[in-house]
Amino acid sequence: MAEDSKNGTPSGEIAVPGATSAPTPVGTAADYLDIKAEPQRATLTIKGAVAQSGITLTRDDVAKKLQGLLVVEGVDWAAVDRMLIGKQYDRGQIIAQGLPAKASRDASIQEKIKIDTDLVPVVGKDGKADYKNVDNIHQVKKGDVLAVKTPAVQGTEGKDIFGKPLPAQPAKDIQFKMGANTKVSDDGLNLVALVGGYVYHQSGAICVGVTYVLKGDVDFHTGNLHYQGDIQVLGNVTEGFSVEAEGDITVEGTVEGSEVISRGGSVTIKSGVFGHGHGRIAGKTSVRVLGAQDVKLECEEGLVEVEKGIRNCQVIAREFKADKPNCSVVGGDIRAYGDVTIAVLGGEGCHTNIRIVDKAAEAAKARIKEIEHLKGEIAPKLAPIETRLKGMKVMMAKYGATMSERSKAEVKGVADAYVALKNAEKSLDAEKERLHSIMMAAPKHVGKFAVTEKIVWGGILEVYGHHRELEEADAKLEWIWAPSGLSSRSLLPEAPAAPVASSEKAGASAVKTDPDAKTPDAKKNPAPPNQAAALPPA
Repeated sequence: MAEDSKNGTPSGEIAVPGATSAPTPVGTAADYLDIKAEPQRATLTIKGAVAQSGITLTRDDVAKKLQGLLVVEGVDWAAVDRMLIGKQYDRGQIIAQGLPAKASRDASIQEKIKIDTDLVPVVGKDGKADYKNVDNIHQVKKGDVLAVKTPAVQGTEGKDIFGKPLPAQPAKDIQFKMGANTKVSDDGLNLVALVGGYVYHQSGAICVGVTYVLKGDVDFHTGNLHYQGDIQVLGNVTEGFSVEAEGDITVEGTVEGSEVISRGGSVTIKSGVFGHGHGRIAGKTSVRVLGAQDVKLECEEGLVEVEKGIRNCQVIAREFKADKPNCSVVGGDIRAYGDVTIAVLGGEGCHTNIRIVDKAAEAAKARIKEIEHLKGEIAPKLAPIETRLKGMKVMMAKYGATMSERSKAEVKGVADAYVALKNAEKSLDAEKERLHSIMMAAPKHVGKFAVTEKIVWGGILEVYGHHRELEEADAKLEWIWAPSGLSSRSLLPEAPAAPVASSEKAGASAVKTDPDAKTPDAKKNPAPPNQAAALPPA
């Protein structure tokens, strides 16, 4: 059919004025759908020309296009519908996404306590930093958890938009590195301390040490040492610093103007101790020093032992020994509850005081002093309260029936304070009486004193209340308490008896067997002074 050149309608057809006809579709739906498909996503762009094409795009058209591209996973049909209905042309949008694999989580280990030291100083309430007390030893008890393990978690598989599996990266496991004195719990999730001690790292492992060993000096590079176990210092303890432990303490070097204190064990100082008037060495079971000067040596429940000598020291011990050859004690005070043995006592111009005392009586005496002081504080508090109570009694007798509740409460408060002070005074009096009975009880006189070599200058000896000014002649004697005073016996071995002739032996035999033989009169033949005959049996 020929086309009319004027109106563009086929020849033979009549064009109706004002009427429109449907456009003829141009191409296919797929021509207007541009989809870029990658393994993890697909992007759809609807070409704007479709609006003039006479083609109405549908979800099925998109589905066929995706099928042709082999996209089978993760299609977002809601997004497709929004693009089609909203006629969102010429703008690429994601309509399909792959499902990524869920990542695995590797096992991890977390330390539960601080291990490495940083020497951070302690800051006091006043804001001042104390560079002697620093963060230097981290301690644990047996059974403490040192580190915990979080187990590995394996990830889950994913898929790309073409349906291809995306495997998860395998999770990595990790194991505890077991150091000294540690173990792993049965479930494998905790690292536990087998013993009490301090923690440290070694080759990546957490370890628990028992004896804390310091290879250098105790000074500002280390700070004071406070530890629950044993301590060994390979260097010196410098002035103003302290070493404290519940166990044994050994110092290879010197100690100057410092405190070395073991609350539950022994203290051994292998070089000199110089207190400068304020040093203190104290132990629970024993204190052993090479030599010491101007320092306090304390071991009330054990032994204080000196190898070379001490000068101007204050010693408190159950037993004191300075009996190595030429070991000297010059000046100072020695107080013991048991034996005191010294090789060389005194030096020119120096007197040494030695006291052997009853520990219970000494403690009672000290406590009585404290009680007297406390009672002295109560008396001035009682006096004004008693005066006030007397005035209140007069007021109550006169106005008792009309007194306000506030006045009654005030009277009660004053009366209660008075009763509390009187009860405290009564309690102190009862304690004082008990302590007096302890002091009056017969002590166990077990302590002995001896100078094994010589007395150079002298000293004052007190044994359970009996005094003696020591002289050179008192050396090589052992002194003990006796009811009548101090008694002594020689430390020298007895000389062997001289050989006896046969006739003398016969005569002696006759004396022993003679029933009429008289016992020598002890009063006519007294034992020489300072001899064992003056002592009760040892």
